[in-house]
Amino acid sequence: MANNITVVGRFTADAEVRKGGKNDFMTFSLADDVAKDKTIFHDCICFEDRLVGAIAQYLTKGKPIFVSGSLEDNSYEKDGVKIRRNQIVVKTINFVGGDKKEEDGAQGKPKQQASAPASNFSGGLDDDDDIPF
Repeated sequence: MANNITVVGRFTADAEVRKGGKNDFMTFSLADDVAKDKTIFHDCICFEDRLVGAIAQYLTKGKPIFVSGSLEDNSYEKDGVKIRRNQIVVKTINFVGGDKKEEDGAQGKPKQQASAPASNFSGGLDDDDDIPF
């Protein structure tokens, strides 16, 4: 049975790098907007050394990313209550688009258009020329 999951979402907070035995690992949470009024939050953990060391500094709040990995069910007991928690064990991370701050900043600026005013357009014809059709 295959256990694969792929999610595109935004970081809810900066990635947190932790020490664990021989290798570092990072944890983070993604917000996945599945509908206009519904967001699913995914807890993620990454043990891949090449990802933790190379890109953890770029994984900041609001940045959109594409993650893929496997879904893992963790259960533990806290104060006599059994707690179950699903998390994504991340194998690959890809950046997508710009971050939310850049998008919000760009919306307030008017777009510049490269078009000539209509009053300056003569179409290359004089009033006295005959139209060829």
